[in-house]
Amino acid sequence: MTLGVTSTFLVRGSVGFALVLGALAACGSSSGADASMDGNCPLVVEIGGASSSPPFTVFQAGDLAAMILGFQGFQMLSLDVRVAGSSASTVDLTAFLVIPDTGVEASGTRRGGGEASGDALLVTDFLLFFNDAPLSQIGGHDADLEIIARSGGCVGGGRVRIHLRDEPPCIDPDAYVPDVTSRDAGVPDGAVLCSP
Repeated sequence: MTLGVTSTFLVRGSVGFALVLGALAACGSSSGADASMDGNCPLVVEIGGASSSPPFTVFQAGDLAAMILGFQGFQMLSLDVRVAGSSASTVDLTAFLVIPDTGVEASGTRRGGGEASGDALLVTDFLLFFNDAPLSQIGGHDADLEIIARSGGCVGGGRVRIHLRDEPPCIDPDAYVPDVTSRDAGVPDGAVLCSP
């Protein structure tokens, strides 16, 4: 009798285990997105400074990157990112920036978006904010910038070392909304509009 009970549990356990294995195998093979996360479709990620006019210009090591002063006094970088290698119509971006000399770090995420640009997606005006660091610890320093892209189950990244401009930050004319009662309301002293 004990043998019968044990064999029943073994059979049930084997069937249950086989069902779990079958479900896991089906999950792993039914989705191209899952299969591609292992590097079968790496994305090519190019990082550039935001520009109001084409063409997209890729940052080269040591290129100057202008800080922008937002309408509420936020210091930020505005980046353009081109991602190739996915057939999806959108891309998610995560950025990490470290200034080795001062230890300042910044990170940001942008979900979805991207416009078709040839065989790639172009994300414009990806903003990376420096909310808690004084300008003296940002401007005039080299920064290591990395962006990770995810699109259609594919993953890729790009890295570049840029030099953050050591000038008073300019104000993005598209982000600045002047107060109707004062010409320079909300604009920090010494700030200038960014050139187009």
